[in-house]
Amino acid sequence: MKTLNMDLSVVIPAYNESEVITRAVRHVDEFLVKEHIDGEIIVVNDGSTDEMGGVLAHIKNTLSPLKIISFSKNTGKGAACKAGFTASRGTWCIFMDADESTAINTWNTFKPFTQQFDILIGSRAIAGARILKQQSIVRVLAGKLGNKWIKMITGLPFYDTQCGFKAFHEHTKPLLAYAQVNGWAFDIGWLATAQKMGFNIKELPVEWHNDTTSLVRPIDYPRVLWEVVKIKFHIIKIPARA
Repeated sequence: MKTLNMDLSVVIPAYNESEVITRAVRHVDEFLVKEHIDGEIIVVNDGSTDEMGGVLAHIKNTLSPLKIISFSKNTGKGAACKAGFTASRGTWCIFMDADESTAINTWNTFKPFTQQFDILIGSRAIAGARILKQQSIVRVLAGKLGNKWIKMITGLPFYDTQCGFKAFHEHTKPLLAYAQVNGWAFDIGWLATAQKMGFNIKELPVEWHNDTTSLVRPIDYPRVLWEVVKIKFHIIKIPARA
């Protein structure tokens, strides 16, 4: 494993996000500078077919903390996040979406919990959360029903496992050895594995706005529900942490 020599890594998985990636990276860089955080930014270009490659190359020329990982074809958000976490050198690793549905300054509200917990996950469904732009009623209902399914099948106690803003301490990296889901349900698999391994997880409220250009399609919901079933049988084989 690489020697860790910084406080924070920020991983942004991105697929065809050329219109927003520059803004996201700039905002993260400005945050790191403003808060005097020794950190790095890792963008994982997940086989984009738009202008992502060129845009990232341009940003790289003017932004030294930026690290770029590129896949030749689209492999899924789970695979992108796994690659980013594996390459990270920070004591803590934040995952955030390129559309900044939850802004990077949310880390300031997470920091007070870093001494007590191993994993911090953003939530749109608990007291204190602020939804600035709501999803359609269909997506909201699908999310609530899906969460009940996730709780029932995996035993995870959380009210929102799918919010894109999460932070993992570097000593949780061993869970990546058991990460098998590359699609939208990957974070459910990570959290279920982490729980089985005995890591402490805290769900925290975030400020969030809906991205109307989300790549999640209606057909993805049943796929996620089926992946949850596969996760259930997979985590049975994972040894609990001593």
